[in-house]
Amino acid sequence: MQSSPPLWRVLVPATCLIVCLASADCLPSQGLYDPDTLRTFDFKFASANWYSNLRSARSSKTNVKAELTVDNVVYKDVGVRFRGMSSYIGSGTKKSINLTMDAFVPDQELMGYDSLNLSNGYNDPTFCREMIAYQLHREYMPAPKANYVKVNINGAYFGLYVNVQQQDKKFIGQWYEDTSGNRYRCDPPSSAGNGNSALQWLGTTLQNYTNAYELKTDPALAVKPWEDIRNLCDVLNNTPNAQLSTELPKVFDVDQAMRYLGLQAVLVNLDSYLNRGNDYYLYHDPHHQLLSTLAWDMNESFGGYGAGMSVAQRISLTPFYNIRSSRPLNGKMYGTLPQWTARYMHHVKTILDQDFTWTKIGPLVAKYQSFIDAALQADPNKLYSYQQFKDNVTRQMYVNSGWFRNEIPGLKQLVDARVARITGMVEYRNGRPTITALSTKPTVPTPNIPVTVTAKVTNTVPMGSVTLCYRVVGAWLRTPMLDDGAHGDGAAGDDVYGAILPATMHAAGTRVHYYVESLSAAANGGACSLFPKTGSFQPPQYRVDHKTGTSPIRINELVAKNKTGVQDEQSQYEDWVELYNTSPNPVDVGGMYLTDAFSSPTKWQIPAGYTIPSKGALLVWCDNDPGDGPLHATFKLDGDGETVRLFAKDGETRVSQIRYGLQADDISNGWMADGNPSLLVAYKTPTPARPTAPDCASHGYWPVDHAQHRLLLEWIGTPRIGMTNRIKVSSAKANSAVSMYLAVGPGMLPIGGGLYILLGIGIDGPFVLPTDAAGIASIPVPIPNNPALKGQSAFLQVVGPDNSGVTLSNGAEIRICR
Repeated sequence: MQSSPPLWRVLVPATCLIVCLASADCLPSQGLYDPDTLRTFDFKFASANWYSNLRSARSSKTNVKAELTVDNVVYKDVGVRFRGMSSYIGSGTKKSINLTMDAFVPDQELMGYDSLNLSNGYNDPTFCREMIAYQLHREYMPAPKANYVKVNINGAYFGLYVNVQQQDKKFIGQWYEDTSGNRYRCDPPSSAGNGNSALQWLGTTLQNYTNAYELKTDPALAVKPWEDIRNLCDVLNNTPNAQLSTELPKVFDVDQAMRYLGLQAVLVNLDSYLNRGNDYYLYHDPHHQLLSTLAWDMNESFGGYGAGMSVAQRISLTPFYNIRSSRPLNGKMYGTLPQWTARYMHHVKTILDQDFTWTKIGPLVAKYQSFIDAALQADPNKLYSYQQFKDNVTRQMYVNSGWFRNEIPGLKQLVDARVARITGMVEYRNGRPTITALSTKPTVPTPNIPVTVTAKVTNTVPMGSVTLCYRVVGAWLRTPMLDDGAHGDGAAGDDVYGAILPATMHAAGTRVHYYVESLSAAANGGACSLFPKTGSFQPPQYRVDHKTGTSPIRINELVAKNKTGVQDEQSQYEDWVELYNTSPNPVDVGGMYLTDAFSSPTKWQIPAGYTIPSKGALLVWCDNDPGDGPLHATFKLDGDGETVRLFAKDGETRVSQIRYGLQADDISNGWMADGNPSLLVAYKTPTPARPTAPDCASHGYWPVDHAQHRLLLEWIGTPRIGMTNRIKVSSAKANSAVSMYLAVGPGMLPIGGGLYILLGIGIDGPFVLPTDAAGIASIPVPIPNNPALKGQSAFLQVVGPDNSGVTLSNGAEIRICR
C-alpha cells in the first residue's frame, strides 16, 4: 500500500503483540486435555435421584441423561454413569465417572472427544500419581492424556477429578497408522475369565479367550476377534526358546512390551500385568499385523497398590519381578533370552536416567499440587484429607478402612528408593556401548537406490554386536552393522558402523523406520544400548520420495468434514478437493491421478474429457462412491488429517500436494492465494470452484489449527476508494477493548498455545477498539479517494480478551477497487 488511512497510524511498536502472546499468562488452553487448564464440568440431571440412577447405570452398563456445560457451551443428553471396580467399591460418595457424549445425540463430541473417564484418585492422596504416570508413559509408548477437572452437579460442587483420555479409536488414531484393528481390554469381563487375561495358553477353544479379553472394537467391524489373541498366546507359550526371538516378533510388538513392563516395574504399578496379569489393553495394529500392549489404570502407580506386600517390599522391588508361568510375558521379556533381558534393562535404565529421579518428579508434584490446591481443599467429597494430600508426598500412610485398608509410600520415598535399588544393580552398572551420529545417505532417497545407514559406536569394554533394526511393514528386520570399510562406514576400525539397505526395497513412496541396537560382549555382561534410546517407539524414518515435476494444475482447497456446505449431484454433503489451473490457457486434466495414500499414487484417475479453463477450478468429490458420478474419487478424506497428492498422467510424477491436520466441520484448508502453494490457511467460508479472494471484496482466513482463535473479525461493506466501510469484532469480552493491527502481507507465525500471528511484513498498530456490553467492537472505516489504492490489499488481525482469556482473531484480507 502506498499510504495508510489515518485509522491505522502506528501507536506503539507491533512487537508488543508478540511479547504479550509469548507470555505464559497470555496463552489460552490447548484443548480438552491441557494440563494447565482447570475446567469445570457442570452437570444437570432431571431427576433428584441422579446418584442412585448412576449407581444402577453402572451395574447395567447403561447411561443416565444429563445436560453438560463446559466453557459456556451446552451439550444436551450426555450419557453418564459411575465406573470402576476397587475405586468404586472402596471409595465414599465420590465415584469415578464415565461420560459418553454421543450416547443419545449422534456424533456429539466435547472438544473432539466422545468418551471421557473421570477418575476419583482412589489410593492416591497426592492426586498426582495418575497425572505423572501417564505423562511418563507418553515419553516411551502410546498412552492417554490426562488433566484435572472440577465437577459440579445440579449447581453444587461435587469434587475434583482426573480426566483421563479413553483408549478408543480416536486415541488409536493418534499413535497408529490404522485405527480399524481389534482392541481388547485385558481385565476379564466375566468371572469365568478371572485371572486368565495374562496371555496364558488357554487351549484351542476360542471361548476361553472370549471370556478373558473384552473386545472394545465394534463386533461388526472386528476381524476374526480373539483369534489374534489365541495365536499370540500360542506363540508366546509354546514356541521353543531357541526360536522365540524369531517367531514372537512376527505377531507381537516385543520392544513395546519391554517398555511397558519396565515402566510398571520402575513405578511399582502392581495393579497391572506385572503383578495381576490384567488392567492393560492390547491393540492389533492392522498396518504391521502386530499386537501391542497399552498401559491403563495408573491411579495406584508409585506403589499405591499393596499386592500383599509391605511398603519396604514394594519400594525395593526388583525390576525382574514375577517370573512365573502364570505371567508368561514377564518371563519371556526378561527371564529367558539374555539379549532380551539386556534390552529390557536398557529401557529400565533409560527411564531412570532420563525421567525418574526426584529432581524430575518433585517439580511436577509441586506444580500439580499447587495448581489444584484450592479445588482440592474445597472438594466436599474428597477421598482423603487435605493433610494427607500434602503429607503423602514424602510420608507413607494408611488409607481407607476395612477390607480396603492399605499402607502406601510417599512419592519421594518411593522415587528415591527405586533409584537407589536399581542403580545399584550390576545389570544397571555394566559397561555398555555409546551410540551417536546416526544418519542415512542419501537423506531423501529416490526410487530404486540403496540407502546407507551409519552410526558411531564406542565402548569402554569389549564390543559384542551392532545391529540395524528396520522395517517397512510388519515385523522389525535385523541386519549387522560393520566397521570394516565395506558397508558405507568409511575407514575400517574408526568406530563408525554401517549397513546398506538394498535398492530393491526402495520403491517410490516407501517409508522406512530404523534404529540401532548394540551389545557389549557377553563375557562383559552383554549390556544393551539402543539409539534412539526409546528403540522402536517413534524412531527415525526416511521416505523414498516420488519423482516430482511441475504442472499448472494445483490442489487448491479441500473440505474433509462437509456437514452443511456444498452438495453433490445426489444432494449429499460429501468431502471435496478443488483443483485450480494457474496457467493462461485451458489444461486437459483427464488421466491425472489423485490419492490420499503415499504408497498408492494411482489410487484414483481423473476421467478423460475434463479440462480446466484458465484461472478456473474443478471440484472432485472424495466420498469413495464412484457410482455417484465421474468426479467421485475412490477414497474419503480423513478428518483427523492426512496428505492429498496430485500426480501427472504417468502415475509416477507428483505435481502438487496439500498436507492438513485435524479438521472441523465445514471449514476448508487452502492456499492463501489461488494456486500459490506458499501459505496454507483455513477458511470458515469455503469457496468451492470459486476464487478464494476476489477483487473488490474481503475474506477471512484462519490458521489451519484455528481452535484458539476465538475472536471474529469482519469487514462490512465493499472496499472501494472513496467509500466508508465498517470493521466489526465479536466474541470479545464485554465492556473491554481489543487491539487491531494492519499489514501489507499475510503471515503464519506460531507463538505457542495454538495461536498464530497471521500478518506478515509491514505491521502497523495497535489501534484500540472498545467493546460494548455484547462483546462487540464496531467502527467506521473511511477509504481515502486515492486512485493509488486501487488493486492494493490490506491484512488485518485483532488481539484481545474473551471470556476464556487472551486470544486472537482470524485474519482478514481487504482487496480495494475503484
